[in-house]
Amino acid sequence: RQCPSPATTSSTSPDVQTAHTPRAATPSGYLEERPTRKDRRDELITTLEAALHILNAPHQHRDVPKGKRSYAPSDFIEGLTHTERDRGTVYEMLFKGGGPHDFTRLVFFRPFGPVMKVKSERVDTANMLINIIVPLSKRAHSFRQFMANFRKVCIHKDNVVHLTGVYFGRKQIDQVKAILDQTTRETRFRNFTLIQMNE
Repeated sequence: RQCPSPATTSSTSPDVQTAHTPRAATPSGYLEERPTRKDRRDELITTLEAALHILNAPHQHRDVPKGKRSYAPSDFIEGLTHTERDRGTVYEMLFKGGGPHDFTRLVFFRPFGPVMKVKSERVDTANMLINIIVPLSKRAHSFRQFMANFRKVCIHKDNVVHLTGVYFGRKQIDQVKAILDQTTRETRFRNFTLIQMNE
């Protein structure tokens, strides 16, 4: 998907981290947290190498989609790790597939020992709805520019999206509604919701 959203590294809890491929990554820089300890980074790199080995040898794994392509570290898109202190670490990794809506997801489990593959499956996102939430407050001009980009990327190219605008306050709310009405008239796009918060 190419809908406008920031690709940043985030952490949802002390034991859950997400890792995104950096733009200028070195061979040892994929699936990397910011910041990350050396031992954790080594574990992530080892898991990535195991995933590439499985993807490039599908005949050895029945649940891995067979294909003629060869996977490289650059095919890794993003990953998530979850550590359970009394069990081990789960790694969920997403790789590019053969088409724009085709991905392969691998799940590994490291029980405080050698990494083990748990699951591998093909993910088809062709009909998967993407929800985009945009917070707004007194920035009608910025929202107009956002909608111009939204048209080009999400409506004209994809159109499997739902836009939710959360507007804080009352000022310029009429301008925001007018922008959405104009978008509907010109593109017939109606998959959006505007929520007004009187704060």
